[in-house]
Amino acid sequence: MRTRAATAGMRALAAATLLLALSACATSGPARPVPASHTLVPGSRVSLAVPAGLRYDAALPGFESDDGRTALFVSELPGSVYATMRSFSGEAFQRSGMELETQERVTVDGWPARLYHASQPLPDDELSRLVLVFGDSGRSVVLTAVTPRSRADEQDAALRAALLSVRWHRGGVEPASAAP
Repeated sequence: MRTRAATAGMRALAAATLLLALSACATSGPARPVPASHTLVPGSRVSLAVPAGLRYDAALPGFESDDGRTALFVSELPGSVYATMRSFSGEAFQRSGMELETQERVTVDGWPARLYHASQPLPDDELSRLVLVFGDSGRSVVLTAVTPRSRADEQDAALRAALLSVRWHRGGVEPASAAP
């Protein structure tokens, strides 16, 4: 015979289990199609509108120009996006030999995000870097676009548009849209 306390305890355990299951569903979300204007980055759950002149390069993973001077890298990292964003301070950029020029709060695919613009001196030029960071409490998505400062006028707007077009398919990709 069960006591009221035991029954209440079982109900509390069942409610907690249901809450965890619902949060897991909310975190992963349903599988979504890749929009026709987007390319799914193989090995990731990220798709974006790739700028003209860039092609997929598995070594990155991401996209690169034919001459290798402009690139867009995609990374999905374990861990909280808040911790990842804290690591993108002005001092952190300086320690990596870069100068943080601007940072702004943006929204991508419904997610709050930060877009950082930094420069990095090179012996014969300077790199312009755009870094987009977003995610949730369990995973961070970091996209980095790099182009020489000498090309920044022609490339930065296209690279920025590509970063802001990103879709995060956390729950996976619908099978029909996963095919090349």
